[in-house]
Amino acid sequence: MVKLLFMKLRNAQRRLIACCIFLFTLTATYAQDNSLLESLKIPFLPEGAKVSINQVETTDFPRVKLYTSVTRGGMPLTGLTADNFRVRENNTDQGPIKVMVERDQISAVVLLDVSGSMKGSIEATKQAAIGFLKTLRKGDKVQIITFHEWVETIFPLGDDFAAAERAINQIRHRGDTALYDGIWSAVTAIRDIPGRRAVIVLSDGVDDDGYGNQLSKRGLDEPLMLGIQTNIPIYTIGLGSKMDAGILKTFAGTTGAEYVNAPTKEELDELYAKIGQKLSSQYAIEYTTSRPLEGGLREVKLDYVVPSRKPYAAPDPVFDEAGRVISYKAPELSDQEMGRLARMAGVDEYAKLNQIQPLEKFIKEIPVEWPEEIPAYDAATDVKREDKENKKGFSFKAPEKAEDFIKSYKGLLNEDDWQIFNQSNAGNLAFIKAYRGEAELTIGVLGQDDSSQVNIEYRLPKAQPIVIDQNNANQIVEANGRDVIITGADGVFIISGGCGKLSLSGGQNQVQVDTVNSLEILGDKNTIILTTLGESTISGNENEVAWSEGIDDQEPKIETSGEGNRITKLE
Repeated sequence: MVKLLFMKLRNAQRRLIACCIFLFTLTATYAQDNSLLESLKIPFLPEGAKVSINQVETTDFPRVKLYTSVTRGGMPLTGLTADNFRVRENNTDQGPIKVMVERDQISAVVLLDVSGSMKGSIEATKQAAIGFLKTLRKGDKVQIITFHEWVETIFPLGDDFAAAERAINQIRHRGDTALYDGIWSAVTAIRDIPGRRAVIVLSDGVDDDGYGNQLSKRGLDEPLMLGIQTNIPIYTIGLGSKMDAGILKTFAGTTGAEYVNAPTKEELDELYAKIGQKLSSQYAIEYTTSRPLEGGLREVKLDYVVPSRKPYAAPDPVFDEAGRVISYKAPELSDQEMGRLARMAGVDEYAKLNQIQPLEKFIKEIPVEWPEEIPAYDAATDVKREDKENKKGFSFKAPEKAEDFIKSYKGLLNEDDWQIFNQSNAGNLAFIKAYRGEAELTIGVLGQDDSSQVNIEYRLPKAQPIVIDQNNANQIVEANGRDVIITGADGVFIISGGCGKLSLSGGQNQVQVDTVNSLEILGDKNTIILTTLGESTISGNENEVAWSEGIDDQEPKIETSGEGNRITKLE
């Protein structure tokens, strides 16, 4: 019977050879042999590849545009279409999405450190900056800014690249280093310009007055938060082996850009060229938000095999007297919202990872906005219960500090299952946000009663099902515990991460999946091969199901009312 199933899969779709091998080698095979996935003609990112949302553009809100880099082995991956991406805002699917083929024009600021510490590298710096100009295209604009003891624009924003090159050739090194003022000026120069934008910084990462003190008038947090709030990616190039890489990594990592290190001046040309190449090959992914009347902070998530997340502040709607939206205006963020935005961008994580004391102080002092969707439990309530809304709660002995509570999250979450995305604390309050697949977990310490018990409530929202209604589809589907509904016919699917419920109303589909809690087959002539099977109902005809084990080693309950169905347990 098993051989017959294999033959049917091969004859129906050669591209599903991976399904056959899966019966014996499971997921290890896919990790080791990418050619199997390539034979399915489904785009696949090998280990080490990166997807990054560089910029969220809201000029035409409620239309939102994501400028995104997809790289493999450090090189841009081209040829992707809307079918390859999935976009969500605050875990709500957005669509339809459109991937723009034509490259949008860019407004870029090249910010050059020309202080005395760059004396030995100034000629290489100039040649690398000129090389970057050659990656720009007709319609692009560039501004050249230098910084030393003060900040100076040596070429205003424009498209005369020959004049920009002449300005660069006039650069001379001098004085100390006002790095933070330089980045503030660079971001400010293009903050009000619509479309694709970027700042490219070359520096040793040290803001210094020559005596070991900060020279800039602005603190580190000011240009950093300006870049995050305006959604302008700040690419950073660190030159030398003694620069402060942590600060440059923080600027790049929290704004959706990239940090690269040039240990020697000879490598500058190549690094500038790579950044220029990545900027010129960005995908512009456009959609209309499903929440046009709400302002506030949002997290947009883009999936292409591996996910990328980026926060943005949605513009506020402007209404006329009849209550109709007539325009949108730039959002005005409160201190609490700025604190939340900083944490959503990962400022606290970068500050702690790189031991940047000014940022650690900043993130500690800025107010925390506690989510309203987590109400406090009454201390007398039996919180060890689960109601119909899928709420859960529990109590435990309160630590003296919220900081200690955050450190103890390993006792609350299985670290192998949950990815901690955001965590913050203030006083005797604490807040953790984590993800496992599509589920979001929010834990808030909401106060202490007389017995010093911390009352906690959390919610695992039910994720929306994945619906596949196309015929002749060939897809790798990342279910990660979600329900999958297949209404199309003649499709070939590999489903990873397991399903809550797998339902097939279409016919002649071939499906490979590791775990299914509930299987429902309404259509005819489907072939399902899986490892772990829960309860099943098969009302269609001539379907074939092969499985290895039941959930929790229990024999699955299988009901079949159709004709000609074959169910096989693989030994």
